[in-house]
Amino acid sequence: MDAAATNAQIETLSGSLAEAAGRIESLQQENQLLRQKISLLIKKYFGGQKSEAIDPKQLEMLLAGLAAAPVPAPPATAALSAPARHVTERKKPVRQPLPAHLPEERVVLEPEEVKQRPELWKQIGEEVTEELDWKPAQFIKRLYIRPKYVQRLTPEAQEGRGWGRGSTGGSVWPGRIRSGDCAPAVAAD
Repeated sequence: MDAAATNAQIETLSGSLAEAAGRIESLQQENQLLRQKISLLIKKYFGGQKSEAIDPKQLEMLLAGLAAAPVPAPPATAALSAPARHVTERKKPVRQPLPAHLPEERVVLEPEEVKQRPELWKQIGEEVTEELDWKPAQFIKRLYIRPKYVQRLTPEAQEGRGWGRGSTGGSVWPGRIRSGDCAPAVAAD
């Protein structure tokens, strides 16, 4: 290769490098803006301290992609001539419900005993815990479902067992219930 071709190649690579550096800087700014938006959305849905409150105009500017202008400090005379504050009872913050339009991801948490022998169990209810989660570029509502089960009454278990008494005819105490000596059961379907 001669010197002219090498110089041309160096200039081409330098231009590509400068273009890539500009693109990286642009993406970093966009990433920072998106992180701020996510932070504001989470604060909006889960509340925040009063000292962290943001002026609605600042929020509009941020969501529009503009840099937020600093809030001007209140005039010093306003602090001196402040009227007497009216005392009001503060309400406890309440979590707002999660938006209905979010896609749901259901996670069913089955007990190991039920997974091993499902024919011995009958579902009698479930607990659902909602959690706001974030996947890159997507919010989802994840539901954790814990089905509640009671053991079915098998023919072996029906023999000689009555409600409120163990297999030996004694009274019921927590250790026996836990061990399954007299656990409540339902008739097999």
